[in-house]
Amino acid sequence: MLTPLKATNDAYEALRQGDLDRADWLARQVLERNGNDVGMLKLLGAVYAGRMNWPESLVYYLAAIEVDPNDFEAWNNGAVVWQKLGKLDDARKFLNRAIVLNPEYSQAFFNLGNLAGMQGEPDMAAAAYKKSIELNPGHTPSYSNLGRLMAAGGDVSGAAKVFRQVLKLVPNDGDAHLNLGNALQSMGNFEQALSHYQQAIELFPYDPRLAHNLGSLYLAMGDSETAKVHYLLALKLDGTSAASHHQLGKLLQREGQLSLAIAHLQQAVSYEENNPAAWQTLGQLWQATGALEGAVACFERAIALAPGFAEAHWDLGRVLLELELWARGWQETEWRWEALSYLARQLPQHRKVNRWDGSELKGRSLLVWSEGDVATVVKFARFLPLLSPLLNDAIVIVECDASIADWMSEIPGVSKVIAKGEKVTADFQIAIGSLPALLKCENGGEAMTCPETVAMEDDSLAERVPQRFWGLD
Repeated sequence: MLTPLKATNDAYEALRQGDLDRADWLARQVLERNGNDVGMLKLLGAVYAGRMNWPESLVYYLAAIEVDPNDFEAWNNGAVVWQKLGKLDDARKFLNRAIVLNPEYSQAFFNLGNLAGMQGEPDMAAAAYKKSIELNPGHTPSYSNLGRLMAAGGDVSGAAKVFRQVLKLVPNDGDAHLNLGNALQSMGNFEQALSHYQQAIELFPYDPRLAHNLGSLYLAMGDSETAKVHYLLALKLDGTSAASHHQLGKLLQREGQLSLAIAHLQQAVSYEENNPAAWQTLGQLWQATGALEGAVACFERAIALAPGFAEAHWDLGRVLLELELWARGWQETEWRWEALSYLARQLPQHRKVNRWDGSELKGRSLLVWSEGDVATVVKFARFLPLLSPLLNDAIVIVECDASIADWMSEIPGVSKVIAKGEKVTADFQIAIGSLPALLKCENGGEAMTCPETVAMEDDSLAERVPQRFWGLD
């Protein structure tokens, strides 16, 4: 005979084994006799959560709370369901209530950490995870989430220590080996990272994340061929991995295999359409093949997803200049001053001087300094005559390579030419490549008045300066 006690015990056991249908049936047998059984109401909440039927799950947790308003577990579990339903404020209220009812309940602090992370509160999340660990030192998910949070915040060394603690508690925790490998790779400890990835692979040989991360590791070590093998393996294990398609496409791009690279980037954006970096890479590929309109569309998509994406703005600007869409192109290329890939190659050498904003100079001094190589400077020198209406007795000092100093001094409006590196004092400064954007030019500078000849030691320079130019590289 199925007694209420046996039905209760069997229901819990069925839930533990994942037999949701039997757990459901047994719980209802108990509730037929005692509709106020909080344990069985919570169990049904768990059953429907297991079925991912979140509204029905919430109904049973709310019913349990109605029967016993002090059941902290029901409040905690209800919070998780609210979170699944996207009602984060309600989830926070339920978690706070669970903690008030039982300040020693570590699971509630763990869930609070997860919720705070979703709500963009990393400090609150970290504090909650630490409290969960304090209350339950063996709760490895709290360590893991804390470590990932620290790594995302830039404290990679601290994250590595947390992941090592997880491995002390559970030496065969594959995720901990993976997370520690990621942290070590970020720190440049490639050999140690490889060791932990290999240990993770022994535990999870078919995990595509490991193949992908090994690809990234070998790429960081300069072994692009081995990296490619691992990215291909990652895609064999999970063909929908947008990250692996993206990285493999970038490798193929470097090798000049543009058609294959485009195919992989198209897969990447189809599986992860809100990834601005993938759209940027696809735009670069279309640009390289001469499909400029397609490149513009991709860069604009990347910018729509991430309005402050400086690299994509800069890429877009250069393509617009190729299309002779001058006004917008000049403005977009100004984003290069926020693009790390550009600043890493050329920092503004006169950045301590106030940048000129285009206002009348009225007898002040302006330094126009060289940006890029000699050929680039010659191209942008075409815009110097446009300064004339704003000069008003101003002194315009141009810094350039000594080989073109004489030629530059012949340009109307130029007061003085100095060689690169020569000390100079000026009221304002501007990079020569920023002149067309600042002056709101609507052409490519072909009609500007400049000396007809380029008198310099390198007579081939004039041939290397195209009549149309597409911005700074």
